[in-house]
Amino acid sequence: MIRADNQLTVHIMVRNEEFWIWFALAAALDGCDRLMLWDTGSEDRTLDIAQSVADNRLHVERVAVSKSQRLCEVRNDMLDATETDFFAIVDGDEVWPPSLWRQVEAHTRDPRCDAVVVPACYPFPWLGAFHTEGKDDHEIADVTGSYAARVFRRAPGMRWRGEFGEDGLFSASGTELTRGSHNWMRVVSEPFWHMTLLPRSPLDDSTFWRQGKVQVDDADAVVVGLIAYEEIPRVFTGSRPASVIDPFSHLHPSFSSTK
Repeated sequence: MIRADNQLTVHIMVRNEEFWIWFALAAALDGCDRLMLWDTGSEDRTLDIAQSVADNRLHVERVAVSKSQRLCEVRNDMLDATETDFFAIVDGDEVWPPSLWRQVEAHTRDPRCDAVVVPACYPFPWLGAFHTEGKDDHEIADVTGSYAARVFRRAPGMRWRGEFGEDGLFSASGTELTRGSHNWMRVVSEPFWHMTLLPRSPLDDSTFWRQGKVQVDDADAVVVGLIAYEEIPRVFTGSRPASVIDPFSHLHPSFSSTK
Protein backbone atom coordinates (compact mmCIF):
# COMPACT_ATOMS: atom_id res chain seq x y z
CA MET A 1 0.00 0.00 0.00
CA ILE A 2 1.52 3.33 -1.10
CA ARG A 3 -0.43 6.39 -0.06
CA ALA A 4 -0.33 9.78 -1.72
CA ASP A 5 -0.89 11.45 1.64
CA ASN A 6 -1.24 10.49 5.30
CA GLN A 7 1.64 8.05 4.86
CA LEU A 8 2.32 5.52 7.59
CA THR A 9 5.45 3.92 9.03
CA VAL A 10 5.28 0.63 10.93
CA HIS A 11 7.59 0.31 13.96
CA ILE A 12 8.59 -3.26 14.86
CA MET A 13 11.00 -3.73 17.77
CA VAL A 14 12.04 -7.36 18.17
CA ARG A 15 14.18 -9.85 20.01
CA ASN A 16 14.04 -13.58 19.23
CA GLU A 17 10.83 -13.79 17.16
CA GLU A 18 12.03 -16.42 14.70
CA PHE A 19 8.73 -18.30 14.42
CA TRP A 20 6.53 -15.31 13.52
CA ILE A 21 8.66 -12.47 12.16
CA TRP A 22 8.25 -13.39 8.49
CA PHE A 23 4.46 -13.45 8.84
CA ALA A 24 4.48 -10.17 10.79
CA LEU A 25 6.55 -8.45 8.12
CA ALA A 26 4.59 -9.86 5.18
CA ALA A 27 1.32 -8.68 6.73
CA ALA A 28 2.65 -5.27 7.81
CA LEU A 29 3.98 -4.51 4.34
CA ASP A 30 0.37 -4.75 3.10
CA GLY A 31 -0.51 -1.62 5.05
CA CYS A 32 2.45 0.72 5.26
CA ASP A 33 4.66 3.05 3.24
CA ARG A 34 7.76 2.33 5.32
CA LEU A 35 8.64 -0.40 7.82
CA MET A 36 11.34 0.02 10.48
CA LEU A 37 12.45 -3.21 12.14
CA TRP A 38 14.92 -2.62 14.97
CA ASP A 39 16.40 -5.75 16.51
CA THR A 40 17.48 -5.48 20.15
CA GLY A 41 19.78 -8.49 20.20
CA SER A 42 18.21 -11.57 18.64
CA GLU A 43 20.29 -14.73 18.91
CA ASP A 44 18.00 -16.94 16.85
CA ARG A 45 17.22 -16.61 13.11
CA THR A 46 15.06 -13.48 13.44
CA LEU A 47 17.54 -11.16 11.72
CA ASP A 48 18.37 -13.62 8.95
CA ILE A 49 14.68 -14.07 8.14
CA ALA A 50 13.98 -10.33 8.27
CA GLN A 51 16.91 -9.48 6.04
CA SER A 52 15.75 -12.06 3.49
CA VAL A 53 12.57 -10.05 2.84
CA ALA A 54 13.19 -8.12 -0.36
CA ASP A 55 11.24 -4.87 -0.12
CA ASN A 56 12.74 -1.40 -0.31
CA ARG A 57 10.24 -0.16 2.27
CA LEU A 58 11.83 -2.39 4.92
CA HIS A 59 14.72 -0.92 6.93
CA VAL A 60 16.43 -3.24 9.43
CA GLU A 61 18.76 -2.06 12.20
CA ARG A 62 20.37 -3.75 15.18
CA VAL A 63 20.58 -1.80 18.45
CA ALA A 64 22.22 -2.71 21.76
CA VAL A 65 19.80 -3.16 24.66
CA SER A 66 20.52 -4.49 28.13
CA LYS A 67 17.73 -3.14 30.36
CA SER A 68 13.99 -2.65 30.00
CA GLN A 69 14.27 1.14 30.37
CA ARG A 70 16.45 1.23 27.27
CA LEU A 71 13.62 -0.36 25.31
CA CYS A 72 11.55 2.78 25.88
CA GLU A 73 14.49 4.83 24.61
CA VAL A 74 14.61 2.69 21.48
CA ARG A 75 10.94 3.45 20.86
CA ASN A 76 11.80 7.16 21.04
CA ASP A 77 14.74 6.69 18.67
CA MET A 78 12.39 5.04 16.20
CA LEU A 79 9.96 7.90 16.61
CA ASP A 80 12.74 10.41 15.92
CA ALA A 81 13.62 8.54 12.72
CA THR A 82 10.02 8.61 11.46
CA GLU A 83 9.04 11.13 8.79
CA THR A 84 5.55 10.00 7.80
CA ASP A 85 2.27 11.49 9.03
CA PHE A 86 1.31 8.37 11.00
CA PHE A 87 3.10 5.46 12.63
CA ALA A 88 1.87 2.10 13.91
CA ILE A 89 3.29 -0.06 16.69
CA VAL A 90 3.39 -3.72 15.62
CA ASP A 91 5.11 -6.55 17.49
CA GLY A 92 7.21 -9.24 15.86
CA ASP A 93 4.61 -11.88 16.80
CA GLU A 94 1.60 -10.01 15.38
CA VAL A 95 -0.20 -10.32 12.07
CA TRP A 96 -2.41 -7.42 10.94
CA PRO A 97 -4.75 -8.68 8.17
CA PRO A 98 -5.44 -6.58 5.05
CA SER A 99 -9.00 -5.86 6.22
CA LEU A 100 -7.58 -4.29 9.39
CA TRP A 101 -5.18 -2.11 7.40
CA ARG A 102 -8.07 -0.90 5.24
CA GLN A 103 -9.95 0.22 8.35
CA VAL A 104 -6.85 1.93 9.70
CA GLU A 105 -6.33 3.78 6.40
CA ALA A 106 -9.92 5.03 6.43
CA HIS A 107 -9.39 6.59 9.87
CA THR A 108 -6.03 8.15 9.00
CA ARG A 109 -7.83 10.10 6.28
CA ASP A 110 -9.94 11.74 9.00
CA PRO A 111 -8.26 15.05 9.93
CA ARG A 112 -9.74 14.79 13.44
CA CYS A 113 -8.17 11.39 14.12
CA ASP A 114 -4.92 11.35 16.09
CA ALA A 115 -4.96 7.73 17.32
CA VAL A 116 -6.50 4.44 16.18
CA VAL A 117 -7.47 1.82 18.77
CA VAL A 118 -7.21 -1.78 17.58
CA PRO A 119 -8.56 -5.04 19.09
CA ALA A 120 -6.48 -8.21 19.38
CA CYS A 121 -7.21 -11.92 19.27
CA TYR A 122 -4.92 -14.55 20.79
CA PRO A 123 -4.57 -17.98 19.16
CA PHE A 124 -4.15 -20.68 21.82
CA PRO A 125 -2.97 -23.40 22.22
CA TRP A 126 -2.10 -23.42 18.51
CA LEU A 127 -2.75 -21.16 15.52
CA GLY A 128 -5.98 -22.92 14.56
CA ALA A 129 -7.71 -22.52 17.92
CA PHE A 130 -8.37 -20.01 20.67
CA HIS A 131 -9.06 -20.07 24.40
CA THR A 132 -12.80 -19.37 24.62
CA GLU A 133 -12.72 -18.33 28.28
CA GLY A 134 -10.09 -15.63 27.88
CA LYS A 135 -11.25 -12.19 28.96
CA ASP A 136 -9.72 -8.71 29.02
CA ASP A 137 -11.40 -5.81 30.84
CA HIS A 138 -9.06 -3.08 29.60
CA GLU A 139 -10.98 0.17 28.94
CA ILE A 140 -9.98 2.67 26.26
CA ALA A 141 -11.85 4.93 23.82
CA ASP A 142 -15.18 3.96 25.42
CA VAL A 143 -14.72 0.26 24.61
CA THR A 144 -13.78 -2.61 26.92
CA GLY A 145 -11.80 -5.70 26.01
CA SER A 146 -8.52 -6.55 24.30
CA TYR A 147 -8.05 -3.10 22.77
CA ALA A 148 -4.99 -0.85 22.55
CA ALA A 149 -4.05 2.41 20.84
CA ARG A 150 -1.54 1.31 18.20
CA VAL A 151 -1.66 3.90 15.39
CA PHE A 152 -0.79 7.56 16.00
CA ARG A 153 -0.53 10.81 14.13
CA ARG A 154 3.05 12.03 14.51
CA ALA A 155 3.38 15.37 16.33
CA PRO A 156 6.28 17.44 17.66
CA GLY A 157 7.35 16.65 21.22
CA MET A 158 5.58 13.30 21.65
CA ARG A 159 7.64 10.81 23.69
CA TRP A 160 7.44 7.30 25.12
CA ARG A 161 7.88 7.14 28.90
CA GLY A 162 8.03 4.36 31.50
CA GLU A 163 9.33 0.84 31.87
CA PHE A 164 8.80 -1.53 28.97
CA GLY A 165 5.42 -3.24 29.30
CA GLU A 166 4.07 -0.34 31.33
CA ASP A 167 5.20 2.41 28.98
CA GLY A 168 2.96 4.98 27.35
CA LEU A 169 3.10 7.57 24.60
CA PHE A 170 2.68 11.17 25.71
CA SER A 171 2.06 14.39 23.81
CA ALA A 172 4.26 17.47 24.25
CA SER A 173 1.65 18.85 26.67
CA GLY A 174 1.72 15.68 28.80
CA THR A 175 -1.48 13.98 27.61
CA GLU A 176 -1.15 10.20 27.53
CA LEU A 177 -2.10 9.04 24.05
CA THR A 178 -2.20 5.32 24.85
CA ARG A 179 -4.88 5.41 27.56
CA GLY A 180 -8.18 7.07 28.29
CA SER A 181 -11.09 8.05 26.05
CA HIS A 182 -10.70 11.05 23.77
CA ASN A 183 -12.67 12.50 20.86
CA TRP A 184 -9.60 12.18 18.62
CA MET A 185 -9.49 8.40 19.08
CA ARG A 186 -11.05 6.04 16.54
CA VAL A 187 -11.77 2.33 17.03
CA VAL A 188 -11.61 -0.39 14.37
CA SER A 189 -13.53 -3.66 14.53
CA GLU A 190 -11.06 -6.02 12.81
CA PRO A 191 -8.52 -7.55 15.24
CA PHE A 192 -4.88 -8.29 14.74
CA TRP A 193 -3.60 -11.78 15.56
CA HIS A 194 -1.18 -11.81 18.48
CA MET A 195 0.82 -15.02 18.94
CA THR A 196 2.08 -14.06 22.39
CA LEU A 197 0.54 -17.21 23.95
CA LEU A 198 2.39 -19.51 21.54
CA PRO A 199 6.10 -20.36 21.29
CA ARG A 200 7.95 -17.53 19.53
CA SER A 201 11.52 -18.79 19.31
CA PRO A 202 13.73 -21.75 20.28
CA LEU A 203 15.26 -19.26 22.74
CA ASP A 204 12.06 -18.26 24.58
CA ASP A 205 13.41 -19.43 27.95
CA SER A 206 16.53 -17.28 27.69
CA THR A 207 14.93 -14.12 26.27
CA PHE A 208 14.78 -11.46 28.95
CA TRP A 209 11.41 -9.88 29.85
CA ARG A 210 9.69 -12.91 28.26
CA GLN A 211 8.12 -15.31 30.71
CA GLY A 212 5.38 -17.92 30.41
CA LYS A 213 2.32 -15.93 29.36
CA VAL A 214 -0.20 -18.59 30.40
CA GLN A 215 -0.04 -21.02 33.28
CA VAL A 216 -2.22 -24.07 32.65
CA ASP A 217 -2.42 -26.59 35.51
CA ASP A 218 -4.91 -28.89 33.81
CA ALA A 219 -4.64 -28.59 30.03
CA ASP A 220 -7.58 -30.96 29.49
CA ALA A 221 -9.88 -28.59 31.40
CA VAL A 222 -9.27 -25.62 29.11
CA VAL A 223 -12.13 -24.92 26.72
CA VAL A 224 -10.72 -24.49 23.21
CA GLY A 225 -12.64 -23.43 20.13
CA LEU A 226 -11.49 -24.08 16.57
CA ILE A 227 -11.01 -21.22 14.12
CA ALA A 228 -12.67 -21.66 10.73
CA TYR A 229 -10.07 -22.02 7.98
CA GLU A 230 -11.48 -19.10 5.99
CA GLU A 231 -11.10 -16.82 9.02
CA ILE A 232 -7.35 -17.46 9.30
CA PRO A 233 -5.29 -14.67 7.67
CA ARG A 234 -4.08 -15.77 4.25
CA VAL A 235 -0.47 -15.01 5.11
CA PHE A 236 -0.52 -18.14 7.31
CA THR A 237 -2.04 -20.45 4.69
CA GLY A 238 -0.25 -19.23 1.56
CA SER A 239 3.25 -19.93 0.32
CA ARG A 240 6.24 -19.06 2.46
CA PRO A 241 10.03 -19.38 2.18
CA ALA A 242 11.51 -22.79 2.95
CA SER A 243 13.38 -21.25 5.89
CA VAL A 244 10.12 -20.32 7.64
CA ILE A 245 8.64 -23.04 9.86
CA ASP A 246 5.01 -24.12 9.38
CA PRO A 247 3.05 -21.66 11.57
CA PHE A 248 0.54 -24.38 12.54
CA SER A 249 3.28 -26.51 14.10
CA HIS A 250 3.76 -24.34 17.20
CA LEU A 251 1.89 -25.58 20.27
CA HIS A 252 1.68 -24.10 23.75
CA PRO A 253 3.97 -26.22 26.02
CA SER A 254 1.12 -27.07 28.41
CA PHE A 255 -0.63 -28.95 25.60
CA SER A 256 2.35 -30.72 24.07
CA SER A 257 1.52 -34.02 25.76
CA THR A 258 -2.25 -33.73 26.14
CA LYS A 259 -3.70 -32.37 22.88
